[in-house]
Amino acid sequence: MATPKVLADYNWFADGIGKVGLVPKIKLPDFTKVMEEYMAGGMAAPIEIFMGCIEAQTMTVTLAEPDPQVLKLFKFTNGEEKMYTFRSALTGRGEAEGFVVKCQAQLKNFSMDDIERKKLSNCDIEMTLVTYKLERKGEVIFDVDADGGQLIVDGKDLRADINNLIGN
Repeated sequence: MATPKVLADYNWFADGIGKVGLVPKIKLPDFTKVMEEYMAGGMAAPIEIFMGCIEAQTMTVTLAEPDPQVLKLFKFTNGEEKMYTFRSALTGRGEAEGFVVKCQAQLKNFSMDDIERKKLSNCDIEMTLVTYKLERKGEVIFDVDADGGQLIVDGKDLRADINNLIGN
């Protein structure tokens, strides 16, 4: 039986600026294929058909304080997305290994917790992603470029044939 590796530590970078100690929690994006239910004559049950894309991706970062450097990034919009990077170290069973997420995104939503004396003033930043790359031990697992029509999983571009046929 193998025990899981543990996220020993991490850092989040907003537009190249490290935020060590200021980010207690990050919710990485979900990956959901866009599927269409299909049932025709003679079928015993419907099936779902992959439509060649994934749903819009969002990521939420919790800041331990309303960080002005991050909040100022709210002004950027489509075509002006900034780079955000999550770098972490997984430990256990042998050597530590890297787990890295890089994305281009724009800030979509900013919400603050209740403000109380002697309590942290956490704020959540929701970002909408245009690109997303997930690497583990230096190996690229996911590489998505929404504008470029690229959806690579484990080295295979799931849209390569589609893009070739439409001249993309």
